[in-house]
Amino acid sequence: MLKSFILDDETHAIDLLTDYIGRTPDIELIGADTNPLNALRKITELAPDILFLDIDMPEISGLEFMKLLGTKIHIVFTTGHTEYAIEGYNRDIADYLLKPISYSRFNTCCERLIQKIAYAGKKGDGTKTFFYIQGDNKAKMIKINMDELFYVQSLNNYVIIYHQSDKLITYLTMKEVEQFLPSDRFSRIHKSYLVNDSKIKTIESGHVILHSQPVTALPIGLKYREQFFSKIRKVTLKRGDVDR
Repeated sequence: MLKSFILDDETHAIDLLTDYIGRTPDIELIGADTNPLNALRKITELAPDILFLDIDMPEISGLEFMKLLGTKIHIVFTTGHTEYAIEGYNRDIADYLLKPISYSRFNTCCERLIQKIAYAGKKGDGTKTFFYIQGDNKAKMIKINMDELFYVQSLNNYVIIYHQSDKLITYLTMKEVEQFLPSDRFSRIHKSYLVNDSKIKTIESGHVILHSQPVTALPIGLKYREQFFSKIRKVTLKRGDVDR
């Protein structure tokens, strides 16, 4: 699942793209803002894969905002002015969407991006299936298979990794763990919890119930509820989804 962020000074433009992203497989929205400075801070913290960036903003243009980004990100310009198209492509942006944006054009843009990013990933190390954490001493490294990881709990300046029937404590932040684990397989559901999607048994009464012994029920925080359920809706089979 690719993570996206929207920066646009018009709230109705953000609402439209939010709706489009919710209807598009393999892309999730992790944040949006009308203020460039707030957006810069959030983008630095959240590290999205894709930024839908308005060019014509009153405080700072999208072209100027690009220069502030220190992270590698796929930028899609959104604007009502065609004259910015050439300038955008000269700066090696991923795509250019002319307002008013149709869903058909938006979906085509996303399909191209998904293929481009997937191809770039295949040229790298491939999909991670395991990782190591430091043990009780610096000379000890512990291997963790991602398929065997149930959930991660944050406690102050360290995290607890619940792995099969064991639990491991390591001095990492939840932010570091969340950015490392693939977002298409793991979900942040609470400020203190990150879960392995494949270990979810049911979702009920504001909690995620895991396939574990004993049964574990983790709360879904209000801050993470919308993003989590948006992800779940994309893989939910409902009556009427299949043509008869």
